[in-house]
Amino acid sequence: MHVQNTTNDVWIYDNPPEGFPPAINATCNWFLGFAAGQEQPIGGSVTCQAVDPNGEIALFNGTFQPDGTVMPVLIAGTGNWSASIGAKWIGVTQNNPSATSSVYTFTPTN
Repeated sequence: MHVQNTTNDVWIYDNPPEGFPPAINATCNWFLGFAAGQEQPIGGSVTCQAVDPNGEIALFNGTFQPDGTVMPVLIAGTGNWSASIGAKWIGVTQNNPSATSSVYTFTPTN
């Protein structure tokens, strides 16, 4: 089964660098594949755009990991984000308040 979804999410960062907000809103387009009868995706990708409270923009591409987490990579950004292009995080779902929104925590991997 294939699922495509657009969400408006909250991303909470674990130990954000100085000058970065502890949380941002992100709009994401998700593409997921599921094996018949399985709740865990077999794979997927996501493209997200985020605008932080300072008006700075961050663009991410990510892939779903076998353990159910997501690994977004910053591919473009303005302001503080521009120095972090190429940075990766591991995202873990904390809450799903609706079918079109989720709350994630993110921990840097590099």
